[in-house]
Amino acid sequence: MIFLEAGDWVQISPVTNPSSRSNHDLAYIGDDKILLYGGFNNLDDTWIYDMSDNTWTEKSPSSNPTARFRFGLGYIGDDKVVLFGGYYQSYLNETWIY
Repeated sequence: MIFLEAGDWVQISPVTNPSSRSNHDLAYIGDDKILLYGGFNNLDDTWIYDMSDNTWTEKSPSSNPTARFRFGLGYIGDDKVVLFGGYYQSYLNETWIY
């Protein structure tokens, strides 16, 4: 795990990274891991960042939300997150759990 002093920013350099994006969201999912989903430019990919190993891993779930941006994503416990809404050609009101 990367240990930081309070109030400091430290740039990290994982070997693999998700593509550049905006209007995406991140949520902590437990076990020192963070989930990244979607973003502008028709992105519907799911990535997990492991803070202990400083690694990004792209996931390939059997089903996932359609591409979207400007949505909400939040940790709900038990290593799960909920995703709601977003925008892609129109406003979306879907709810998904990962």
